[in-house]
Amino acid sequence: MRAGRLYRMPAVLAFQLLVGPIVIHRLTRPLAEALLGVSPMVPGALEGLTQAWLRTMASAGQTGRPV
Repeated sequence: MRAGRLYRMPAVLAFQLLVGPIVIHRLTRPLAEALLGVSPMVPGALEGLTQAWLRTMASAGQTGRPV
């Protein structure tokens, strides 16, 4: 954030935005497998969630959105 590459916000909130979806994914995998018959681990799920976080956290200079 200090370097200007990430959207400025409290660091704890940024961490929660990253970890929250990962925890929910891990907690709901057994339910999804039982109810929907999907595999217990979606290939690339953690990478996809991390990439989504990075796109969301990109600074205004990288995305064009106002800070």
